[in-house]
Amino acid sequence: MKRNILAIILLCLVNVAYGQVVEYHAEWDAGVNISSPYDGLVSPTINTIHGVRFSDKVSVGAGLGVTYNGYNECALIPLYVNAKYIFLPEKKVRPFVSADIGYSAMLPKEDGYAFAGLYFSPSIGLKKGRFKFQIGYTAQQWRFTYNSSGSKYISSAGHIRFGMMF
Repeated sequence: MKRNILAIILLCLVNVAYGQVVEYHAEWDAGVNISSPYDGLVSPTINTIHGVRFSDKVSVGAGLGVTYNGYNECALIPLYVNAKYIFLPEKKVRPFVSADIGYSAMLPKEDGYAFAGLYFSPSIGLKKGRFKFQIGYTAQQWRFTYNSSGSKYISSAGHIRFGMMF
């Protein structure tokens, strides 16, 4: 309870200090992660972000996603923090940069995999009205456990996503 009250007080202080109105921000997107030609893997992904918008340019929030990896028959579930900066507030089509960082868990088909690790996903995109398009890079760490080596791997891929911002 004390933490919630402290968070509300800090948010109000930041709001007063900058003279800005803080608004609720939400977005969702769907797309594909495309790995290297060596892997040849196209993985569908969906994501949602909920947070606050400090101005027409800056928003931060917490995100949750699901990516299905068909090669390993598992789902990677990232939980992350997102920061976004949108350029040119007076234009109809606005470019933006976005970065996600957090932790990714894995739901395996078999017991051959364990919890994953670091999740990182920078991207650039365009926003028109409520619609958005973005391209970027996604890296998710995971670990084999069935071979008792516990070797860590990083699943990396480019991504293309379409969605909406509210």
